[in-house]
Amino acid sequence: TLAEATMDLYRANLAALRGFFGSRRVTTRVRGVGVEQTIPGKRLDEITPSELLSYRVWRRTARRGAGTQTKLVSDAALNRDQQFLTMVLNHAVAEKLIAANPIAGFRKLKEQRKGRRMMTQAEVARLLLAADEDYKPFLLASVFTGCRPCELRAVRWRDVHFDNAKLRIDRKKVKGGDVIDMHPTLAEELRRVRDRRAAETKRPVPTDDFVFLSSRGTPWHNMRKAWSRALAAAGLAGSGLTPYATRHSFACHYLTCGGNLVDLASQLGHSDVKTTMVYSQMMDERRRAGVMAMDWSAPVGMPTTAPAPAAAAESVA
Repeated sequence: TLAEATMDLYRANLAALRGFFGSRRVTTRVRGVGVEQTIPGKRLDEITPSELLSYRVWRRTARRGAGTQTKLVSDAALNRDQQFLTMVLNHAVAEKLIAANPIAGFRKLKEQRKGRRMMTQAEVARLLLAADEDYKPFLLASVFTGCRPCELRAVRWRDVHFDNAKLRIDRKKVKGGDVIDMHPTLAEELRRVRDRRAAETKRPVPTDDFVFLSSRGTPWHNMRKAWSRALAAAGLAGSGLTPYATRHSFACHYLTCGGNLVDLASQLGHSDVKTTMVYSQMMDERRRAGVMAMDWSAPVGMPTTAPAPAAAAESVA
């Protein structure tokens, strides 16, 4: 089964594609008079690379409802639409509805990637102190495991093993499971959460219950508001930090403390260590910045020539 966030993305892709490739009404002007006409929808075997190019133009310029589109559709959004359409056409080929995927291998747009922002140890400490009581356990797990938010949201008490300090993670993105080490600080926090809930309900916490719950007592679905409140309380609002910054920060600090890329790839749930290389590149940039910041020039006012060596002693005792 797909995660709900993935399903939401697919629904958005489908809605956008249906707006162009589905049946739609357009208005054209003939001798100054607006004429409405219906453009029939495209069959799967009628979709061509040329049609995909036309879709890109339409998607960028289409109006939204009665108003005008104010935010330009990004190259990343267009690429996600193309990726979804490619997947649909591949399924159509597998079901023998069409002979071949007409846009297979069609080049995507070049995306302008955003820089990954990691937090310093001081920033992490401030964030943990400022987080809401219900959000803090989730945040603590994020910075001590580097797991994706969707992976932590799915953790149940049966996945927490205090006896050997292990945490089982369901890696839905790579269709597998993993068992990772649990830091003592995280283990202590989860014990506190478990004992508090047991005291409130006056019964042992069921192993099927979710570990991380919102203030409403329900599993977390969207933590952006809690994240924003924590940033504001920690004085980090407007710093460009996103919830994934905890994952990036974990990876960078892991490498800084001497961890290797292969172990980090396993910890993060990457199926290919090449994906993990981006964090090594981030460390290379930090190392280069450190080298470039070095300055061995003489301070202002200091002589630039070395003093003459003192005369050598005539004899040594």
